[in-house]
Amino acid sequence: MDEKNVKRGPDPDISKLSDLNQSFLSFNGLIEKLNTSYQNLEERFGSLNKQLEETNYKLRQALIENQKAQNFLEKLTESVPSGIVVYDLEGNITMMNRAACKLLKIDQQTAMLHGLEFVCDSNPEYSAVRTMQTQSPAVSEEKRIILKTGENLTVSFSTALLYDEYDHISGALELYHDISKIRRLEDEITRVKTLAALGEMAATVAHEVRNPLGGILGFAALLRKDFADDDPRVKTVDKIIKGVENLDKSVSSLLNYAQEVHPAISAVKIKPFIEEIVTNFRMTLAQNEELSNIDVIVSPESLEWQFDPQHISQCLTNLLLNAHQAQDGHSEIKLSVVADDKLSIMISDPGAGISEENKKKLFTPFFTTRNSGTGLGLATVKKLVLLHKGEVRVDSEIGRGTDITLEIPANLH
Repeated sequence: MDEKNVKRGPDPDISKLSDLNQSFLSFNGLIEKLNTSYQNLEERFGSLNKQLEETNYKLRQALIENQKAQNFLEKLTESVPSGIVVYDLEGNITMMNRAACKLLKIDQQTAMLHGLEFVCDSNPEYSAVRTMQTQSPAVSEEKRIILKTGENLTVSFSTALLYDEYDHISGALELYHDISKIRRLEDEITRVKTLAALGEMAATVAHEVRNPLGGILGFAALLRKDFADDDPRVKTVDKIIKGVENLDKSVSSLLNYAQEVHPAISAVKIKPFIEEIVTNFRMTLAQNEELSNIDVIVSPESLEWQFDPQHISQCLTNLLLNAHQAQDGHSEIKLSVVADDKLSIMISDPGAGISEENKKKLFTPFFTTRNSGTGLGLATVKKLVLLHKGEVRVDSEIGRGTDITLEIPANLH
């Protein structure tokens, strides 16, 4: 057979190459798809990463702002002069500000562990726990509490409910405001008004008494002249005259106390002013054969202040006399004067001192611990100092002596 006429089948090598080429093309297409998917993924990752960075930045900023707000709230809470106590739903204290710790005489850690315990509470129904139970806040209720230290407080008391972000009750707070000083001032005003009315009545009575006293004294003096010096009845007449003079002195003190006065303010050089008062006081004592060693300290010596010299002179003379009479015959007194935003004049004596009970009544008109006293000396001192918008402070203990300080503010005009 002729070899040229024989038919040949497909070449197996060519077929394999074709298949390989097709596989290679498919693989290349897959690689391109993978590259495209990778690039898309990479771009997506970059976008998500950028979004994440932006979200993290915003979160950090939000945390910073939140911290700032929290710090501001804490500083605001600590700056509030009223006491704030915060409770959770279980009635446990979670926070107390500085004012509450100072007012209630307890530290925050102790309060959080043991709560607030008062010796006495005039209105225990007003509390944060009660507010959470009734959902009815207390507003500016007044209550009196006695602390474990024994201190009595009058407080204005309020409560309020606290809410979370879902408007659910999360706790309550108590707000304490000390009004003890206000109540003391109100009591003082009431007392002063009562004493003023009493003073007006007493002044009227004193005025009516003073007229016949002059007649009694005059007739007693005439009677004295009718008796010889060796007449035994002279001693009786002298006692009448002395008694009438003492009574007239008491009536004069009462009228002076009840009289309405207005300070005549002027500039006063303190050192010569004090020296003149001390000199006159010593001369008065000398008439009764009594002595007083008075140590005067004025700092600075050039000090000048504004007040009514007649009124303050009367105050200091009364205080010097009290300091002298607290000792026996020969007295030791220290008078010191200093000034900053107010003038402070202190008179100190090493006498027997004043009891706590008597200190409360010290400036009450007609109160005295001496048989010969009128009880108007210190009352007059306080009245005149108050007219200068000042204060009188007493520091005294039994057996230690007494310091009485007059404080007169500046710029009284």
